[in-house]
Amino acid sequence: MADILGGLLDFIGGPQHIMILAKPLEILASAEEGIIREKAAESLKKVLTMCRIKEHEAEIMALLKKMVHNTESFASILSGIAIIPSCFPQMSQGSQQELTSY
Repeated sequence: MADILGGLLDFIGGPQHIMILAKPLEILASAEEGIIREKAAESLKKVLTMCRIKEHEAEIMALLKKMVHNTESFASILSGIAIIPSCFPQMSQGSQQELTSY
């Protein structure tokens, strides 16, 4: 499922609708099962590299912050940290500074 969700960007209207895919992928990326979590994180990375990060920066930052600061799920923290490098170079300097504090 995580693999399939990552390939649906074209079917939901393109990169401007990235957050439609982000929520289910976030849930899967928080799974305790390692293979599910890894596939979901890879799909999130794939989707993020296909969108204009600057246009969705606030939403992406909220997603990453939620994942990295999730005290109930270590799996979510791992996934959030794994996703950061895929969007870090395209983020504003302020967001980059915030991400490095995670």
